[in-house]
Amino acid sequence: MTINELKDRLKNEKVDPCAYSFSKNNKGDCMVLFHGKVYWEIYYTERGEIFDRKLFISEKKACEVFYELVKDMK
Repeated sequence: MTINELKDRLKNEKVDPCAYSFSKNNKGDCMVLFHGKVYWEIYYTERGEIFDRKLFISEKKACEVFYELVKDMK
């Protein structure tokens, strides 16, 4: 799955957009997925702190893991 497919899937499944972000400069208290200089990064941010950071080389794998983490946050 690509990032665009992931965005469409989350929207179609009505996952709360406040539960996730695709920007490093996010709104906080949410799951984050973004592409850094080398890796795709996933983490949870709360009160400015980063938790459970995961790094991926593959966009497909990062999107699949991110989907599994946020799909139940409806």
